[in-house]
Amino acid sequence: MTLQPSWPGVTGLTSTTAARKDLAGLIETDTTGTVRAGVFPAHLNALVSARADLNVDIAAFQAAAVQFGGPVLLSNDGTIQLPSPLVSPTSGTNYYVIYVKQNESTSPGTDASNTTIVGAALSTSSFAAARSSLPAGALELATVQMPANKTATNASGVTITQTFQYTSAEGGTVCVRNSAELAAWTPADGATAYQIDAGLTWSRRAGSWVNTTPTFSGVLFGPALPAGAVLIEKMGVTGLVATNGSGDASIAYPTAFPNGVLFAEVRRFDFTSLGATSEIINATQSLTQLNFRVYASNGSPLTSTPNLKYVYRVVGW
Repeated sequence: MTLQPSWPGVTGLTSTTAARKDLAGLIETDTTGTVRAGVFPAHLNALVSARADLNVDIAAFQAAAVQFGGPVLLSNDGTIQLPSPLVSPTSGTNYYVIYVKQNESTSPGTDASNTTIVGAALSTSSFAAARSSLPAGALELATVQMPANKTATNASGVTITQTFQYTSAEGGTVCVRNSAELAAWTPADGATAYQIDAGLTWSRRAGSWVNTTPTFSGVLFGPALPAGAVLIEKMGVTGLVATNGSGDASIAYPTAFPNGVLFAEVRRFDFTSLGATSEIINATQSLTQLNFRVYASNGSPLTSTPNLKYVYRVVGW
């Protein structure tokens, strides 16, 4: 372990390996400092799609792979295909992992060329076995499960799954498809993630993910909103509000909503005494008050009883 030559720096001094280590601070990492390889999400669409032959289409993307100590930035500016079509076996199933990679023949690389390539690692037993044969520095994009006797990747029974992970510039929000992908990423406290399937925003606190989605919509309390209903909005700044031993607090509305609550949000107004917290509205509401729980900055509900001021906005009918 040593200081690396800077990049940009003295001409001819910085190796590609040193430059990658210098660039590693610009992309999200885990707690070990390892760069999170993945695709930068210009959109959330599929990158690998089926065709009327045994090849696949790979859409345009920008990504970061990790090789020799740091990131390698990759880009594809249009739809391309694999250099060779996939193969449908006469029996059994072929398992393919589609990938992109920057080849390097110069030390420490040992590839046969310096070409940027897309390829497909093959196993006849499982995707796990196919992944074990991925070349070093490859970035996985998708998997293709190819049954026997197929003539096209858009044929019935052929399954293409988008398996690339997303990444982001340091300090940005990393997209994850679901809770499993969220749990698999272990960054430092302060990192943020957006869970696509649930539409939730998460913040890393005390080594755990805390839901920080700021607002809730839909009918929170009462019957379905009838056509032609007249909406009522209530907002204001509270006086001092105390929490109980579980961190729960409530704000009474000046007057009750006649029928139901459609939307509610609450924010800290008084930051003079406690430091950073977040307020998460509980699912249970009423026509007369807004119920929520106060969390400390480490992600735990406050167990003391601080008196704090809040600004709130509630819409009902």
